[in-house]
Amino acid sequence: MKCEDIKTDTEYIKEYSTQIEDLFNNFENKLEDLEIYLKKHLASDWEKIKATWKEFKSGEINKGELIKRGLKAIGKKFLKKIFHLSFSTLEDSILDNIKTNL
Repeated sequence: MKCEDIKTDTEYIKEYSTQIEDLFNNFENKLEDLEIYLKKHLASDWEKIKATWKEFKSGEINKGELIKRGLKAIGKKFLKKIFHLSFSTLEDSILDNIKTNL
């Protein structure tokens, strides 16, 4: 990893972590739905954060750590998929995805 990449990740964490944490707070009771959404939209990148997600769900790590590890493992794509949810409701996204896959 280059120094530039570390700086960029640090900047993203500082700039967006509060908004991502707020988003996670909104969907705290819907983590299963959020997991389905992320699996589908991150595709093969899901494997890069799967263990971290399990740690988050079990309470071993907090939202902030999940965000840091997600950015480190996947980068901007992690942010893009999370922020996509802020422009639509999770329920609508999940329902649309489920209907599409039936």
